[in-house]
Amino acid sequence: MTPGHGSAAALVSLSIALGLGAGCATMSPPARSSGVTLSDEGISLAVVGQTCAERPGAGASPSADTTLSIEVGNPTPEPVTVYPERMHLRARGPVGSRPVKGEDNQPRTVDGGTTEPFTIRFVAPGAWCSQEMQLDSSSALEWRGRPVTLAAVRFTPIAPGASAQK
Repeated sequence: MTPGHGSAAALVSLSIALGLGAGCATMSPPARSSGVTLSDEGISLAVVGQTCAERPGAGASPSADTTLSIEVGNPTPEPVTVYPERMHLRARGPVGSRPVKGEDNQPRTVDGGTTEPFTIRFVAPGAWCSQEMQLDSSSALEWRGRPVTLAAVRFTPIAPGASAQK
C-alpha cells in the first residue's frame, strides 16, 4: 500500500529518538511479529522491542503512541544509509502527519558487516495498541545509492484483550 493511493493505512506522526529512546518505559517484544525482513542483498530490518500507550484522540478513537526499537543489519561490504524520517507506521485509520520537527532524524550509516539499533517514536491517530501495524521502510534505506527493497514488518504491539499503558 502506498500513500495517496486510497489505502486505509495510516501514515503516522513520527519522531525519532536515536539512542535510548523516549521516556523510561521498558521495551518488550511485540505480541506478534512477522519477524526479520531481508532484501535480496541480505540487508535486514526487524522490530525487536516496543512500547505502546493509547492516548485520548479525536472522538471515541485513541491515538497509539508507539516507540519501536528496530535493528538494521548490513552483511555487505558497502555501507547502508538509513533515513529514519522516511519510515512509516501503517495501521487502519486516518492519514497522520509528517515527522515531528526538531527531532534528531538525520540519516545514519550502517557500516558493512554490522547491525545498528534505532529507536523511533510514532503517534498513530485512530490506531489501537492491540491491532496489527506495519513498519514500512520504503525509500528509508539506501545501498549503493539506490533504495533497498524490503517487505514491511508486520507486528501487533500488545495482545488483543491485554490493556495498553495509559
